[in-house]
Amino acid sequence: MMKRVGQVFMAAALLVFLVACSGDEEKEDTRMYDVQREALEQAREVEAVLQKADEQRREKIEEIETH
Repeated sequence: MMKRVGQVFMAAALLVFLVACSGDEEKEDTRMYDVQREALEQAREVEAVLQKADEQRREKIEEIETH
């Protein structure tokens, strides 16, 4: 009888532990996605700057070649 009570107690404690830990994991995933999204936005901004600089460089080269 006492062995059965101990098993039920251990199962309940394990269930509480798993439920308590699962909530934090979801929050970490959300934060991880936010970090990835922010990095992607920054990369797009850098890409736009590089494209603009490349366009200006090509225009200057074309201007030099036509003179």
